[in-house]
Amino acid sequence: EALRLRSEESEQAETIKKVKEEYGEYVALMGNIPCCSILMEGTEQKVYDYALQECLDGGYDRRFILSGDCDLSPLTPDENIVAAVRAAKDAEKILF
Repeated sequence: EALRLRSEESEQAETIKKVKEEYGEYVALMGNIPCCSILMEGTEQKVYDYALQECLDGGYDRRFILSGDCDLSPLTPDENIVAAVRAAKDAEKILF
């Protein structure tokens, strides 16, 4: 079964943490960068910071897939996608 989470941006990291604490040994999580407000409209630094925190909160046990929270707009700047990938790679170095 799939568990889908929705929350306000400011609460997202806390939500990932809470779900990971409660269900972490049973599930892998995927998410959850807001595609519009962060990926499409945010700065490279904002995308990087958000993605890094998501990875650190959800990926400490290697059961986390970093992704957007919805479809990725073709208007999303390439540098923001690169920033998210860079954050995931940096989180891997920090965690493992």
